[in-house]
Amino acid sequence: MSAETLSIPLAEMTQPSPELPDWLNHRIEQAVEDSDFIASPELREGIAGFYKAHYGLASLMEVSLGSDESLTAEMAEDRTALQQLIDTSQFSKHTLEKSFTDAMQGGYANYSYVQQITPLLARIRLARLEAPADIALRRAELMTLAKASTALFAEASVGVTTVSTPESDLVASIRKQVEQKLEASGLFTYKPDSGSWIAKDLGDPQYPQTQRSVHLTEDPFYSINRNISTFWSDCRNAGQLLFHNTGHLHDVVTNGKLMPRRMQQEQYGKTNIQTADSLDGHVHSPTPHWSEQYDQRTYRAGADAGTIAMPLWKIIQAAPYARDAQYGVVTLKPDSSYAAGMVPVNNKAGSIGFGGEDIQGRSGMDRTFYASPYDVSAEAPIDKAPDGYSLPLGGDSYLVRLATDEPLDATISMSPHTIQIRPYEDEPGTSRAAWNERQRRLVGNAIKSLQATSIQARAGEYVVPLRTGVMNFYVPDDGSSDDKPRASFTKLS
Repeated sequence: MSAETLSIPLAEMTQPSPELPDWLNHRIEQAVEDSDFIASPELREGIAGFYKAHYGLASLMEVSLGSDESLTAEMAEDRTALQQLIDTSQFSKHTLEKSFTDAMQGGYANYSYVQQITPLLARIRLARLEAPADIALRRAELMTLAKASTALFAEASVGVTTVSTPESDLVASIRKQVEQKLEASGLFTYKPDSGSWIAKDLGDPQYPQTQRSVHLTEDPFYSINRNISTFWSDCRNAGQLLFHNTGHLHDVVTNGKLMPRRMQQEQYGKTNIQTADSLDGHVHSPTPHWSEQYDQRTYRAGADAGTIAMPLWKIIQAAPYARDAQYGVVTLKPDSSYAAGMVPVNNKAGSIGFGGEDIQGRSGMDRTFYASPYDVSAEAPIDKAPDGYSLPLGGDSYLVRLATDEPLDATISMSPHTIQIRPYEDEPGTSRAAWNERQRRLVGNAIKSLQATSIQARAGEYVVPLRTGVMNFYVPDDGSSDDKPRASFTKLS
């Protein structure tokens, strides 16, 4: 199968349920078979979405890499297809137009996902059909093509682990064409020491920070390999416990579930602050925060303090969207046990700090999850907060409490799922520092044992990112939304 044969007609890319070429259906099935995980509907959906999106972007890139003479010969159906790619984008018109404006000014804005680059490239191509001689449009298209060449098949989701020779050949072919176009355009100057193509007539050469450039690494597969590494760093054991500290444990246990602010207000007429107040007066977050590390102090102030420990698979069941990705639970193949060693396990106790970045591959000190990919801002007043999700307690969940915490009402105790960590017995002559160290070890050992028990209960199962770039937190400045009704994740795939 040559790189030249791997394309999807533009008109077919825009169909809600396109009839995929036989070669692509075969490639998807082969990828599912080659995966480290046992085939399941979730796995197949993630892998199919990955290949449809990236081969679709490759096909659009090949159209944009055509000769400038072909611009005047574009057929009406291709124009319609380009417009449909724009109209069916998961992003708002405002967001897409901002990216278009940034691209025209030589910037990248914040587009690094195939779901962002595809409609942007279609938007630029459509504009070029109307003004083929426009130099700014031509430069924007070339810079976006360069950016797209680094994003092609480079997505930290389960599909990237199945990328093979057909994709590497296609990436190499397109990368070569992009470099040839950059050189032939006369609009860029190549800097071999940095591997950068500097856009002429943009910025002041005396002030390099004002110049606009695109950087292409020497290795065209660098981005793919980096995203494979990020994928494994972002996977977790399905039974990995996450911890939610609260000063309102009595209310949470009485209600029998953990809820975001809007649901608290609607069901019980009051809202408990779950984390902390932000400087502008809004509650820090409308949705529960979790940490992969147990902290016996932070956010546990007051007489009603405690920690809810819940396995990640249970959270993902209710809220599969986080870190700009959709997650699912899959099972590792017995002959892929080596992969288990690449999945991080966080079983420590200690301070979680404040405001940790919740991005793919990070340790997970401060994590939030959402029931929908279209929930609004992570900080918002109650009337604009995400619809959210509720998480029932009991079953595989635990209450983790210290012996020094105020006792709970016996009628709401979750025994035997209440884990009481007792302090280390004091000994005559023991310094305060030595006692603290022994207590730290005792708490740490208790958490490590609890994590091991929870992980073993779902041995062989893992929470993995099925697709990335699926979330949209954009809210217009006026607080309204110009977003049209958008398809579900399944249709977006």
